[in-house]
Parts: sequence; C-alpha cells; structure tokens
Amino acid sequence: MTVSAETKERTAKEIPTELASFQADYAHASSAVIMDALRKGYDILQMPEGDIFATGSETVVYHYQWNGKEKKLVRKKFHHSIPEPIE
Repeated sequence: MTVSAETKERTAKEIPTELASFQADYAHASSAVIMDALRKGYDILQMPEGDIFATGSETVVYHYQWNGKEKKLVRKKFHHSIPEPIE
C-alpha cells in the first residue's frame, strides 16, 4: 500500500492537534477524579496507560444494648457509611 505525500502531510498535521486535545481533555478529567478521590480519603493508583484506580474502605458500626428482660444483647442501631461514588 502506497501512501501519498499529501496524506502523510495531512496526517502529520492532524495527529499533534488530536493528541494535544486528548491530553488536555484527559488531564482535566483525570485531575478532577483524582482530587475528588483524595478529598474522600481514597488511595489512588494511576496506571501508565491512563487507567485510574481509587480504593477506599467502608465503615460499619453496630450498636448492641443489653436487654435485661430477654437476657440478651439486642442490636439497636445500624450505621452504614459508604463513600460517595466518583463520577
């Protein structure tokens, strides 16, 4: 397959523009995701190909109270805290 000089020249001009646009878009989107995750206390792993992993933990608190009448512990409250999803 032969590529014309015109196609090569056009491609050489378009690629840097597309790459710069991609890099700017990625930098904007990734920095927002990373900053939000760090604010929430997540650990961040950014891979060389651009994937971002955000890991955190969930806190669950159980409250038990002694019921003397029934002679057993009874779960009174359930607090469930899940960090907000990153969008």
